[in-house]
Amino acid sequence: MDPVRLRALLGKVIEQAPPFEGREELLLQVPTADATGGPVTMLDLVVDRGLPPSPFPGKVVPGCSWAHDEDGSALGVLTVWLDAGYISSLDFGWVTDEPPSSLPDPSTLAAG
Repeated sequence: MDPVRLRALLGKVIEQAPPFEGREELLLQVPTADATGGPVTMLDLVVDRGLPPSPFPGKVVPGCSWAHDEDGSALGVLTVWLDAGYISSLDFGWVTDEPPSSLPDPSTLAAG
């Protein structure tokens, strides 16, 4: 798993979400995020828990981002999950016939 691409995707999904309390704390966690397992469609993540947790009370970052191919067709939606104020997973819900084998390019994301 390419940590640079993973972190760019996480940052973009969080930045494209509607404003919410705790966004800044989550953005500070992004540079420390690493995948620990799971398929590309539901990656388990760890972040530095020495950083302050987000006060956001939900389990999912509000909003989502859609990935598109070079022709503009939707590939799927990315959602960031949280656990006790920390980034815990990245969900890539695909809308194509076959599940993706890799994460999309961050430049293909648009707010959903």
